[in-house]
Amino acid sequence: MKYLKLILFVSIMFFFVDNNYCQEKGIHNSAKLILNDSITLLVKISKFDTTINKIEKCKVLNWEGVCLINGGLVFGTDFEIPKTVLEKIEVNINDIKIELDVSCMYDPNGSSLALNRNQFDIQVTEGGFFLKGNFSDGAGSYSAIWKIVKNKSLRVFIGEPCSP
Repeated sequence: MKYLKLILFVSIMFFFVDNNYCQEKGIHNSAKLILNDSITLLVKISKFDTTINKIEKCKVLNWEGVCLINGGLVFGTDFEIPKTVLEKIEVNINDIKIELDVSCMYDPNGSSLALNRNQFDIQVTEGGFFLKGNFSDGAGSYSAIWKIVKNKSLRVFIGEPCSP
């Protein structure tokens, strides 16, 4: 059964990504997502490692769970320890690479190490672009929006899911 799950996982990964790999220490996945003819995303997701992250718990109402990780807020879980962490999103616009702020972003697609193109929307604006990503582990859904101008980016929103 364990091997059947592994085969299914690998098959799904080939469907969504075109550049994945694993390292002995810290399983992770990198994928290139094509948004249009001139814009691609390089996305890297890793398994969350509890041995190298400082987890702070708190109690809110009748819930007790994870409030901070490495001193930062936690997006993507319902007070649970994350299964994955979004390590990198790099947008490539006409061969110009721009790294986006992905701090505090966990479980972007549940426990899966894959994202897909349908989770992102890019809109041309005066002077640049807005890139919106929708992420979810189920109950811990969130959105992030980045403003991209020339070779600079700023995450202008992270929080409750927003419609397109």
